[in-house]
Amino acid sequence: ESVAVLDVETGQERCRAEAPGGTSVLKSGRFLSCGGLSGEIVLRDPSSLSKLFTLPAHNGPVTGMDAKMDLLVTCGISTFRNEYATDTSLRVFDLRMAPRPLSAIPFPIGAQLIKYSPKFSS
Repeated sequence: ESVAVLDVETGQERCRAEAPGGTSVLKSGRFLSCGGLSGEIVLRDPSSLSKLFTLPAHNGPVTGMDAKMDLLVTCGISTFRNEYATDTSLRVFDLRMAPRPLSAIPFPIGAQLIKYSPKFSS
């Protein structure tokens, strides 16, 4: 499976990159964030799709992600003894300069999807 960048004016494919099945894609600042079944977030260059950074997010699939300015937040699935369960924390990443994880946010009931509130201010 793969991710492609299309030129909307010509309809031509500009570039393509391999992506594992189940990949979610989100434009976040200067990156194209790709989260998938591996639990990692791969940050790619939006114009060439070259892989720039890989960030560990969850030990199971990434089920949701959203970005606001330089912050990327993800939710996902955890595995424990070959059992899957909704991860009870949200992962937050600072995308300025060299991307890095910030403290996780506890969310005891777990989350499958995540979306910033449009009224969020920084």
